[in-house]
Amino acid sequence: MKIFALNLLVGLARRILVKFQPRIIGVTGSVGKTTTKEAIYTALRGSFRVARSLKNANTEWGATATILDQNFHPQVDGLGRAKITPGQMVRLVWQGCRWLMRKGGYPEILILELAADRPGDIKFFNRLLQYNIAVITNIGQVHLEFYKDQTELTAEKLALADGLKTGGLLVLNGDNDLMRDFVETTSSRKVTFGWEDTNNYFASLQDITTEGLRFEVHTPKGDEVMAFGFGRQVVPAVLVGLAVGQELGIPLQVMTGRLASFGSLTGRFEIEYLNRGIMLVNDAYNANPDSMKSALTSLQDIASIRDEQGPPSPRRRRVAILGGMRELGSAHDSAHREVGRFLRDKVDLLIAIGEDGMLMAEAAQTSGLTENQIILVPEIGQVDFSKFLQDNDAVLVKASRSFGLDKVAQLIKQRIGK
Repeated sequence: MKIFALNLLVGLARRILVKFQPRIIGVTGSVGKTTTKEAIYTALRGSFRVARSLKNANTEWGATATILDQNFHPQVDGLGRAKITPGQMVRLVWQGCRWLMRKGGYPEILILELAADRPGDIKFFNRLLQYNIAVITNIGQVHLEFYKDQTELTAEKLALADGLKTGGLLVLNGDNDLMRDFVETTSSRKVTFGWEDTNNYFASLQDITTEGLRFEVHTPKGDEVMAFGFGRQVVPAVLVGLAVGQELGIPLQVMTGRLASFGSLTGRFEIEYLNRGIMLVNDAYNANPDSMKSALTSLQDIASIRDEQGPPSPRRRRVAILGGMRELGSAHDSAHREVGRFLRDKVDLLIAIGEDGMLMAEAAQTSGLTENQIILVPEIGQVDFSKFLQDNDAVLVKASRSFGLDKVAQLIKQRIGK
């Protein structure tokens, strides 16, 4: 029944794409898909009639549904995965038929987030879609649960390039080790983005202030200084937005103006200022080794802010409340230990939760954290995490969504107050 329903929706979606011929921007990757999709949308909105996947509508169901109904909001299960109810199915068929009866008004551009959780997912999307622009944000140790190894996962992500239209543009992370050979050998028209100055689009940190971070973004058509909050992980997404916008002819200054207010999404490096001078960073929506490292680096940025007449050392203690990471397959233990080793000079206090937290804590201690810098919490339960905090702490809360650490962030806010 599910296969019949999906085939019905796919058939309608194909007819709509043939009729209206929208430009398609496909976004995949291990890390940063949603933020990148939103950055592209922000850069383009105002210049085109543009729509994008909403929430977690990034599966074969979600992408197909977005083509039929650009206001489609998937139901989300406890793990954050999208699902479609029977009522939504009826609505999608109705919306698809309505588009086929209309003469115009369909989006000029569709930005579709495409998940590759299992082998063959990208091939499905490539059969449905032909991309004017294909974006691969990053490839790392995530979603390995259903893959034989990292090589198979990498091949799956890179297969997005096979769906490019003739003359289409491939936007690739030039910093990613797993993509370097592909960047050098692919015959597709391409641009790269990242932190390294060898990329077509790159950023350099200019300053850290009490308002956030100032970067200079460098593009083939000029440079601009932009200010963000404290999440460095937003910057690569902004670079992709600029790359896509320039490909479509939007002036750089127009896009930097639109992206000036672009920030983290709910549960993704959300910063709140609490009583006692404490800064709380809720990044509990998702986690993998790359995003863990990025968040911990951003925690350092926050802690390095100095009062104008303050001491030379950072005034904020760096506290990381960390749970586990999911969908790592056979790399599960080694990935947690990798993050643990990275913690060595990144935090002043590690509060590690559960068995996965224990793996990180053991590696952190072996790498240099002292016993006094580590607190082990077997499970969230009724633990009052606020009792571990001091005035002016910078506190990061991060884990995969299924660990429920968002509740920890909420508890800290309730106990300390704003």
